Amino acid sequence: MGRIQGVVQPVELGDIMRTKSLRLNSVRQGLLSEYFPLFMLLFFSVTAATAPLSGAVFLGLAPNLGLILTWGFIVFGVYGINRYTDIEDHLNDTGKRDFFLANRFYFYLSVCFLAVSAIWLLVTGLITIYHVLSVYGGIAYSVPLFPWIAGKGKIRWLRLKEVPFLKSLLVSGIMGTSFFAFYLKESFSNIRAAEIILLMVAGSLSLFVNTVFCDIRDVVGDKAANIRTIPVLLGLKGTFLGCILFPSTILLIIAGLFHVLSLVSAPVAVLLYCTIGYPALYIYLYYKERFPRNLTFLIADSCVPLFALGLIIIGILRA
Repeated sequence: MGRIQGVVQPVELGDIMRTKSLRLNSVRQGLLSEYFPLFMLLFFSVTAATAPLSGAVFLGLAPNLGLILTWGFIVFGVYGINRYTDIEDHLNDTGKRDFFLANRFYFYLSVCFLAVSAIWLLVTGLITIYHVLSVYGGIAYSVPLFPWIAGKGKIRWLRLKEVPFLKSLLVSGIMGTSFFAFYLKESFSNIRAAEIILLMVAGSLSLFVNTVFCDIRDVVGDKAANIRTIPVLLGLKGTFLGCILFPSTILLIIAGLFHVLSLVSAPVAVLLYCTIGYPALYIYLYYKERFPRNLTFLIADSCVPLFALGLIIIGILRA
């Protein structure tokens, strides 16, 4: 009997340890899943702040910490408010919707961030029309503040997400130009104008593809809510061909031509190629059934910090 107990006891202990490990992993996964919406809110705002930072480094300017932080606060505020006003979230992502409805604190925090940013920008005189349009466009995304002429000349107030193509163009345009929009009044003797223009276009195109990708993954909920996004109107094949493959190919050709003509430097050309081609990675991963969806979404939404990292590296190499 002693021998039998001596053999069985380690096995039972191992089973207990494995059970505890499985339970601990289950708790960790549950917490990660529960707080993933908050993580993404913080992720968007922090990565947005890297845009004016990287733009300053690329252009050889001293970064303005206040300008960088307020842009991050503005993105946090706009995105945070949208989590409570975007009524389609309950169809596209019930977990995210339930998390924010159960935590109203983040709504008030978002409003406070917008107010603090507005006050600081006004006091310092750094506020621009770009800031105003960004806040208005971000809130009007899911709140009916956009005037639209309906039948018989009547004005109807719409959410920007209800206007086909406009939503994607607005979001990508604002975020894609935020790397350089705050510094357009500056003069640069060592920076080619073609580089700045192409980088803003490439950044905007990458984010346009990203918004279209988000609409692709939300197409079921958008159809149910009668939201006419690009995938709803064009279908998946038309969306891939007309809004992803075609413009990306055209911009790749233009970037290559500018590189051959020495209108952009080799490091900038490499960054352009990588930025334009990056969406192909997360679109491929999205259709890999065994690849974690949350990780795919994180990779997709990393286009801004990766682009910013490229600008910082080029700026340091040029210094």
